[in-house]
Parts: sequence; structure tokens; C-alpha cells
Amino acid sequence: IVFEDGKLIGLVAEEQVATTSQRASGFVYDQWMRALTLPEKHTPPVMLDALPEPTETGNGEGVAPGSRRRAMLDDETIAAEKQLMTSAVTNTSGAFTCRRNSWCIARTVKGPVVVAIIDNRYLGLACDLGDIAITSRPTSFDSCRSGAVLLSAQTLRRIGSLEIDLAAKTAG
Repeated sequence: IVFEDGKLIGLVAEEQVATTSQRASGFVYDQWMRALTLPEKHTPPVMLDALPEPTETGNGEGVAPGSRRRAMLDDETIAAEKQLMTSAVTNTSGAFTCRRNSWCIARTVKGPVVVAIIDNRYLGLACDLGDIAITSRPTSFDSCRSGAVLLSAQTLRRIGSLEIDLAAKTAG
């Protein structure tokens, strides 16, 4: 289940709903609960601390304090986050693992990997590691080169909240 702004995502399993939020919005979760007959309590994510913000861009330029421009992630950080995200999807609890202010990742009970992005610097990793990549931020592209489904802020603005049924069978 994806809320229309892409900031709250829920993975529905037999007896639990894993969300990307420590405290799922009462109003939104109550709506989901009534519409989909979900359990009252959700499973919050495993939260990892935020990474310290780099003080240089990837090309060695400094980033002014308070600047809206964010430094690019260096290759070492990308490799470390990729390894962490990959190991997080082996988590069998069904809960999301989230890096505060950056990303959340989980494997559904059906197998596909869902990655939620808060910081678009991780969008490439989301597309590479996930089957479904969701970002609450606008993007400069409409699809993932890897073939993963991309739900961006622009897409969610057009279609609103959605439920993806991974158990649906195709004709044939």
C-alpha cells in the first residue's frame, strides 16, 4: 500500500503490516485498516542512524553550510550503503529496515523487494536493488534502467494512493 505522497508505505502480510514509519499516521492508517481489514497495530521499521552529511560534493567542491544543494555520495558511501541494503533484505521479520532521512527497504512475503527513497541520491541504488522503487521526491526520469517499477512524486500525484497486489495472477 502506498500513500499518495509516497512517504508512508505498508507491506501487508498474513498477520502484520510493516510500514516505513515508526508511528504510521493515525488518519491514513485508520483508513487503510477499515478499507483493507488490517490489524490495529503495524510493525515499525528497524531504524538505522542517519549518515553524517558530507561537506564536499563528489568533485571536491565545498558545500556551503545551510545550502539547499546536497553533496553527491562518494563511491565508498554508495558501496557501503549497497551492502547494508542488500543485507537488510535478508531480514526475515517482514519489517522495513530504514536509514533515517535516506531510504527504507524490505522484501515482501511474495519475494519482490520494495525500496522507499527519502533522499534521491539513493534512487539509483533503489532501482538496482529493488523490484519496486518509490520516492516522495520529484525525479528527472520516469523509469528505472534496471526494469524496476518506479513510483515517483510525479506519478503518485497523478494516480494518488495505490495498492499493489503481488498475488494477482495473470491470464494465460
